[in-house]
Amino acid sequence: MRVTIYFIFLFCCILGIYALNRADSGITECAEYGLQKDAHYKGIVSKKWNDPSQHGYPMLRIVLDGELKGFTRDLNFRDDTGKFYKFIEVGDSVKKKQGELKVAIRRNSRAYIIHLQPACD
Repeated sequence: MRVTIYFIFLFCCILGIYALNRADSGITECAEYGLQKDAHYKGIVSKKWNDPSQHGYPMLRIVLDGELKGFTRDLNFRDDTGKFYKFIEVGDSVKKKQGELKVAIRRNSRAYIIHLQPACD
């Protein structure tokens, strides 16, 4: 009887550990993920800096094309864990569609596609 109780206890512990680890594995819907996925822009990068008024967050200023031609938009890449912010340079043409995490970049007549990788806590 004692062996059966220990076996059930061990089984419950293993199942609990599995459930706790499994709960985090499928998370893709965090605040930063949603913000990056919903963002859309098309234009030229005019400025790249770490904003001291925003805790040194990595920022990009884009001069927009299309319907909003001439307007600028500042984008925060605080939680980008991928290569995008490191790769991007002033003068690059960027295009990101709403609902996607890939950004098309044009530099010196060459095209690149980089996927944003927002951090989720």
